[in-house]
Amino acid sequence: NVPVIEDVLAIRAVAFRHDDDGYVDNIVESDPIITDAATVLGAANLLVNQDDMGAKEYVGGRIAALWQPSDKLNITFQYVVQDGEQEGWTNASADYTQTRFHFGGAYGGKNEGTDDELDIINLVAEYDLGWATVLSSSSWIEEASNLRFDGALFFGTGANKTFFFGEIETDVDVFVEEVRLVSQLDGPLQYLVGFYYEDREKFTTDEAHSGGDLSLGFHGPTMPRFGPGNTKISKSFLTIDTQQWAAFGEVSYDLSEQIEFTLGARWFDYDRERGQESDSGAAGGSPLQVARTSESDINYKANISYRPNDNMLVYAQWAEGFRLGGLNLFPISDTTRTRCDVDNDGILDGTSAPLDEDFRSDSLENLELGVKLTLMENRLQVNGSIYQINWE
Repeated sequence: NVPVIEDVLAIRAVAFRHDDDGYVDNIVESDPIITDAATVLGAANLLVNQDDMGAKEYVGGRIAALWQPSDKLNITFQYVVQDGEQEGWTNASADYTQTRFHFGGAYGGKNEGTDDELDIINLVAEYDLGWATVLSSSSWIEEASNLRFDGALFFGTGANKTFFFGEIETDVDVFVEEVRLVSQLDGPLQYLVGFYYEDREKFTTDEAHSGGDLSLGFHGPTMPRFGPGNTKISKSFLTIDTQQWAAFGEVSYDLSEQIEFTLGARWFDYDRERGQESDSGAAGGSPLQVARTSESDINYKANISYRPNDNMLVYAQWAEGFRLGGLNLFPISDTTRTRCDVDNDGILDGTSAPLDEDFRSDSLENLELGVKLTLMENRLQVNGSIYQINWE
């Protein structure tokens, strides 16, 4: 934490590294049933014993700079980076052993596990107008993750097993902007107004391979798409783009020196689009499906607080909240949804759930009573509340 120019410019930097040893041993070579099945299917190269599965490593850092060119303006820049890796998974029996396949030799050294790269940039500017302060916060987020797993447990046992290796790659790009104006008025009235914008793009590639000959697995040799030498089960793509806008504000008024009343509202509007397709593999070849949804609504809140003295605050609050809705995923090969709804009644077969393309936002209502106390000449602070949340 270094002052570069006294009272004008300072820099703070942090670096970290975290290592966590794995504690599970993979003994797949020692299981005779799995060994026999892998030999029959030509997948004996996937049998590799390994120790210390689940080991993790995180490396990263953060740098921040605060610039105050005048008494009225301050600008903060922050950059955060983190890279994480995990070797294998910790699924295990009671003796901390597992029987999972080693796909590294078959697929370019990519064994089970996950890695993630995260970059966050944030720029905050705050200006004092005298009667109010205006603040702008801009954030850019990039994340790239890769998840690899042995999915053989989904495909039977013994000589009928198809050894299945899955890999999911996800890239996320996010931009967020928020602007707030907060009053500093003389008198009983204060207010806050603001605007929020978010643009989020997510792209996922999902690829599945067999560790042996697909024609010898549970699919059966009569299906030509599962012929000898074809190890790719499917490769699919999923994109989800979301844009969200919101405007919010609240007004506070001092009814007396002890009582303050606040009313607030937040309007939101979002658009979400999903594209889904499968372009290759024995079970691939489904065309692009595009779905869209949008929604807008307003949430409200009201709060009243009472200060009988400088050491006590009692309040009551009613507030609404929400969580964004989205789009339902259907089997990528079922473009007409005839497999999900054989009787064509608009209901997912075997359930009471409507087969809607999208789902609306969650909503909740919160009722809360609370108290904040400072006791023993400010050496003890006690906060308590009782609340009821109705979540739909």
